[in-house]
Amino acid sequence: MAMDSTYAATEVERANEIGRIAAGDIAHRAGNRYPEKPAFVVPERDETVTFAEFDRRTNRAAHALREAGYEKGSRLAFVAGNSLQFLEAYFGALKAGVVPVFINPEITPADIAYEFDHSEADGLLVDDALHAKTAPLVADNDIETVAAFEWEGTDVPVPSFRTFTEGHDDGAVDIEIVDDLPKTTTGKVQKFELAEDWQTYYE
Repeated sequence: MAMDSTYAATEVERANEIGRIAAGDIAHRAGNRYPEKPAFVVPERDETVTFAEFDRRTNRAAHALREAGYEKGSRLAFVAGNSLQFLEAYFGALKAGVVPVFINPEITPADIAYEFDHSEADGLLVDDALHAKTAPLVADNDIETVAAFEWEGTDVPVPSFRTFTEGHDDGAVDIEIVDDLPKTTTGKVQKFELAEDWQTYYE
């Protein structure tokens, strides 16, 4: 099956399909291969998100993180339950080269503080309902609360995740995520041998 060239039009987007296998590219490849198919359905919000829209949302998250100063190798803690915004932020972080650090929201504040310190987290994304639990801990560990996922609609003194990403570029992020792909003697990225059914993901 040929890829939709109208969707993957830019050099950066094509580079994400050719010669690279990185987790952050999964959203882009799915958006390119199945642009109009539903990726996620959120019944309680009567929301259906296509693969192409999900890819654009993760791009906005990636650009927002980069513009907020999070660089390749920065560590971003997540204290949150499962949600669509969580996934957007996770794939956005991967696309930006940021390292996600998942912390179980059910553990004690002391254990969360330990995870902050041990992971050397630079920032935090948190469910709005959990902000009160993490606020004292980020202050003690010199961590920035970047934004809050809108989980229960709780008022918090930090931007919502939607506000944080709103207005940012939804195109591909121009960053080399992977530095250590196998190289040939000529310095070119080594081709991976893939089953025929999977070739279209990487061509």
